Amino acid sequence: MTSELFFSEEPILSVKEDLIPLPTYKAVSTTSIDFSGLLETPLRLHEDLRTGCGGQIWPAGMVLARHMLRYHRNSLTQARILEIGAGGGLVGLAVAIGCQTSRPIYISDQENMIDLMRKNIAINDLESLVQELELNW
Repeated sequence: MTSELFFSEEPILSVKEDLIPLPTYKAVSTTSIDFSGLLETPLRLHEDLRTGCGGQIWPAGMVLARHMLRYHRNSLTQARILEIGAGGGLVGLAVAIGCQTSRPIYISDQENMIDLMRKNIAINDLESLVQELELNW
């Protein structure tokens, strides 16, 4: 055996882009969501994947937000709410708009999502109800 087999600079596994195309990312956009009529005033959510995968609406977040709006609209008055891994803040912002709460709601994620959370808080005029937090989990 020659040393070329052991010390080659060629990649061991090389897959060309024509076999596995590069992903296309959803364009930056703002979406209005009323959760099938559960919100009288729709939530506006800015989506931007340039800062990470948390910058989009995830189906699980839609399910959780709809559940909270449908079954906990009036039971969160004294609750202390912290959404961990909030991304753009879908669930926490939906709860702030559609549920009766008397305490601040905290939405948290890693540093790269903070600006997106702030933007979504602002476009929904929720600065007095929702606070973003950096939490590296």
